[in-house]
Amino acid sequence: MFHVPQFWKKSKVISYLQTHKLMSISLALILVFGGIAFAKQGTTTSLSDTPEIPKVSLLSLSSVGENQVAAVASGEIESLQQVTLSSEVFGKVASVYVHIGDHVSAGQRLVQFSAADKAAQRTQVQAEYESALAAKQSLLAQIDVAKANHEKLKITVQSSITTAESTLRTAENNLQQIVNTNSNAIVDDSYADMTQTVQSVQNSFVDLLVVADTILGIDNLSVNDGFEAVLGISDQGSLSTARQNYYVAKQSKNTFLENMTGFSSVSSHSTIDATAVSATQTLSHYATLFSSLTTLLDHTPAVGNLTQATLTTLISSVNAGRSEITTQQTALTNATQAIATAKKSFASQQIAYEKAVQDLADTKAKAVADIAASEAGLRQLASTLDSQDANIKRAGGSVAVVNAELAKSSIRTPIAGVVANIAVKQGELVSNGAVVADIVNTTGLQVTAFVPASALSVLSVGGLVRVEGTPVGKILRIAPSVNNTTKKVEVVVSIDDSDDRSFVVGQFVTLEMLAHVDDMMSPTLLVPLKAVQVTAESHSVYIVQDGHIVAVPVETGQLIGDKIEIVSDLSGYDAIVSSVRGIEEGDAVSIIE
Repeated sequence: MFHVPQFWKKSKVISYLQTHKLMSISLALILVFGGIAFAKQGTTTSLSDTPEIPKVSLLSLSSVGENQVAAVASGEIESLQQVTLSSEVFGKVASVYVHIGDHVSAGQRLVQFSAADKAAQRTQVQAEYESALAAKQSLLAQIDVAKANHEKLKITVQSSITTAESTLRTAENNLQQIVNTNSNAIVDDSYADMTQTVQSVQNSFVDLLVVADTILGIDNLSVNDGFEAVLGISDQGSLSTARQNYYVAKQSKNTFLENMTGFSSVSSHSTIDATAVSATQTLSHYATLFSSLTTLLDHTPAVGNLTQATLTTLISSVNAGRSEITTQQTALTNATQAIATAKKSFASQQIAYEKAVQDLADTKAKAVADIAASEAGLRQLASTLDSQDANIKRAGGSVAVVNAELAKSSIRTPIAGVVANIAVKQGELVSNGAVVADIVNTTGLQVTAFVPASALSVLSVGGLVRVEGTPVGKILRIAPSVNNTTKKVEVVVSIDDSDDRSFVVGQFVTLEMLAHVDDMMSPTLLVPLKAVQVTAESHSVYIVQDGHIVAVPVETGQLIGDKIEIVSDLSGYDAIVSSVRGIEEGDAVSIIE
């Protein structure tokens, strides 16, 4: 029942309705149905004003990473190997062995021309060639005999030379001759001994003079201050004599040292002799000096600061010096006598050696003459052999010429491939230079295409290329420069047609060159430009989370065609929205499956 609000009960309208019940019922029905209609209209209006949720498609990032097409181009398929074979003779076609489309191998015969006359000519020249070879074999037998006799002669003369050389070696051993010298090893050894003796004397001179100066105090003035006053006190002449002898010995030593300048074991014999004489003279002066020192100390008593122990030490040092001088004099005398003995022995050995040298020279001269005569005979035979070789070469050349002519009568393919054209038929007369066949190697195909320069950063030699949607191509070469007019770069793509695909030479194909990302340091992706929201402040891509758009800021790289590089790492996401047009961050969206 329709209930009227309480505040209406007192009004006149309500009173009227209560009086006219039929009219009130009608009015109530009008109000109810009118309200329902109004409610329906309001509901319809509300539904029509609700905006439609956008639908978006997603781009799989794993698919993008594996198949990033960096450039699309087209070109004509060419063969890497293709030959046109022409006739090199004028003649009649005897046989045709292949047909168009046949697979042939390298060296296979395709066409044969008639060549009966050439075959007969080859038989004749081959017989002449074999006759020349037989004549050479006979001559070689003669040469073998002559060579054997020559070898026997060499053995004989070598034996004579060996005997003479043995005699010379004996003489050499006795003489011990040294090349470019007028001496021998024995003499040189004696001079080497003399060199060592002289060097030993030189070492003694310095030490001995120091001993004398320790007593006399001539060069070292303060060394004998403690006893200088009592030296030769019982015979003043002995001190003066000793000092005089010291000066003489010192001068002799200095002269000797001058002679020793540059003195060594490699000095000349005359230099060594002169130095030995100087050493002998100096030793004589030293002997006189030390004899006078003995006399001096004999007249020097152990008084004052000179103790008996000091005097005894001085006398001992003088005696030791005299002993050293005597030893060195004896060594020099012995070394001098050894040199004289060695020189005497050398003279007799020299005579025997010179005779052995002459005998060996005579033996070698005779050997040379005998060998020369034998070699002259061998050279004559070799000359005859050369002439025969020339005959064989001429005959062989004739055989080669005929064989070459015969070879021209057979048309063979130099490469493996497919017969693209056969231009002759059996029985036809063909002129020289006429095309006979075309062979194409279909296993080596390539396409030359041109791509935008902007794609070069993600293309590289060896990169994968889809040919008509099939991944059978690889980038073979990339031109090093960009065409200034087209701003494109030439790229040559090789096609692997080993699986007998339907590619043929001359076919125009579409190439999809995939981006090469294996060597990139960062996980770069190449995505459509429409998948990136670009503003003045930032770049971002959209992902869908809980049915709403979420913006992911990214760093972009180069623009390549209608694609752009994403340098940022998106490995944490499976997919992005394929197009950002018409949507914004926070929008509710549905995904197109």
